[in-house]
Amino acid sequence: ASPFHNMKESKRVVLDVAQIQKNEAEKQLETILDCIKNWTSHINQHKLQLQKINSALADVEKKEQEVSEEEKERAALEQRLRQLNGGRSSSIHASPDNSCPICWNRAKEIVFQCGHQCCSACSSQIHVCHLCWVRIVQRIKLH
Repeated sequence: ASPFHNMKESKRVVLDVAQIQKNEAEKQLETILDCIKNWTSHINQHKLQLQKINSALADVEKKEQEVSEEEKERAALEQRLRQLNGGRSSSIHASPDNSCPICWNRAKEIVFQCGHQCCSACSSQIHVCHLCWVRIVQRIKLH
């Protein structure tokens, strides 16, 4: 065997080994890329879940704010009722006659969607029912 032939054979062996190493590296790279793709998918799923949680949290915070405002309104209304009735808190109960259960000075003229009633003047000053505390969305004038 000539030295030229041995060199050619050695070069081919080196190229074959390099090709094998290249193929193994490409397989490892594919495996790594698949892992990255899977992790990216998991991260995106978690991002969506986090967005949903943040949205739900914002809704809860908004609802808490509304409840807090309603509680403040309720406390102010209770204070106003006590002022109107000389400190008596019993005025929030239904009156036996046709007098307004809030001020006791005028006749009942307005009925709310909940069925409770009061005079027109008191009705214009409240946003929640004086008896059941539901938000007033409808006022109907009695005839």
